[in-house]
Amino acid sequence: MRFTKVGGLVLLAIFAIWLGWKASQPPPPALTPTPPPTPVKVAEEKPVGKVLWVNDSGQLVQKDLHTGEKESFESKWSDMGLAWPSSYFAFSEDPQGTLLVDIRGKSPLATLPEGGEFLGPSVGGKAVFVQTDYSNFENPKSTIVIYPDDIRLNLATQAITPALGPAGQIAWSQKGKREGEWDLWLATANLDGKITREDLQVEGIFPSFSPDGTKLVFAARSDKGWDLKTLNLVTRQSEWLTEVGDAIDPEWGPNGIVFTRAGEEAVEDYGFFCYGGCQVWHISPSSQKLTKLGGGQMPTWLVDQPALEIPTPPPTATPTPEATSTPIITPTPTTTPTPAKVCGTSLKFQKDVTLPDGSKVKKGQKVEKVWLFKVTGDNEVTADFQLKLEKGNFKLVSFTVEPAQPGKTFKVTAVIVPQKKGRSQKATFQLYDECGKPVGRPFWVKLRVR
Repeated sequence: MRFTKVGGLVLLAIFAIWLGWKASQPPPPALTPTPPPTPVKVAEEKPVGKVLWVNDSGQLVQKDLHTGEKESFESKWSDMGLAWPSSYFAFSEDPQGTLLVDIRGKSPLATLPEGGEFLGPSVGGKAVFVQTDYSNFENPKSTIVIYPDDIRLNLATQAITPALGPAGQIAWSQKGKREGEWDLWLATANLDGKITREDLQVEGIFPSFSPDGTKLVFAARSDKGWDLKTLNLVTRQSEWLTEVGDAIDPEWGPNGIVFTRAGEEAVEDYGFFCYGGCQVWHISPSSQKLTKLGGGQMPTWLVDQPALEIPTPPPTATPTPEATSTPIITPTPTTTPTPAKVCGTSLKFQKDVTLPDGSKVKKGQKVEKVWLFKVTGDNEVTADFQLKLEKGNFKLVSFTVEPAQPGKTFKVTAVIVPQKKGRSQKATFQLYDECGKPVGRPFWVKLRVR
């Protein structure tokens, strides 16, 4: 479209009129700048509560996570050796058998001649642990015991690391179908009182219930070694909680989860124990924030438990002697007394004397391995103690156990033959006393077999 001269003049006139009108208008009000929003300070998540654990020297350590105060906790049972502390419970060794003790108490709660192991997380003043019959070494059978109710759950295979739930549930790990596999199981009581057992179809050890009883936390094999995993018991969905590679022995309390970081040496096989260099950590299940608490292992939450009544035997009535005639004394034939068997004591591993881990040997080569231990219990160690190969591609040819009195060190010597090549072939051993009961914790040797 073409503009004519008249048309252009008309547009200029209109533009001039608009400029005049614009100049006559009042100025717009000044805009007040909006201040930036004040940042909201999010309180830093900090664990609270009190935790108890055992340090590398075997002492009890108590820490208040809110104040950060940490102190050694003296117990009557400390000198006798404490194992598997759980709230206020623990195991201690005695010549008559394993003692179940209240850490703060002065008398044992129960003496267990059959032994006891794997004292698990307790609820409502009740303790749960395992008793295992090792008479059939190829297929040991376990019983899960709840104290003081004396509830016993008999199993057809070996079980470890039981735990109680707030609604009366029991979780534990038992031997799987494959070598070295441990499967999680759950037992619940129906309304009619019958107990239902269920394979959770998950591999793991050290289960512990959440405070509401709807979830489990446990240690499971990961790409890095051992890590913590949670399982929702309603949806049966599981997810990883840590990615550190050496996390074992968790306990879920009202203020999060405490666990042990054990190092590669301890978790390569079972992940049950660690000897030195262990660390206690806390993790929040919601934020997954990790907090180091200190050196040690086997942490447990200190929670208020109902008062425990220590059972006392009824007084024995003294019979009234009856009048009798003077007896005729018959000489008793002299017999040679049979020496009592040495049953039950405590040991502490000291060091490897020969063949440190990583030593190179040849397949089929006969080698001698020597370990050094210390007797920490009240009973001696005799030459009749037995050494058994628990696991590994090795052959145990012979062994000797040096006799030792309480407080003294002694050597255990084994002649072994590696049966399989590998960069890290491991053989796990266990000492047994004269009554056939396991003494101390399992120990091992790791060799590079060519």
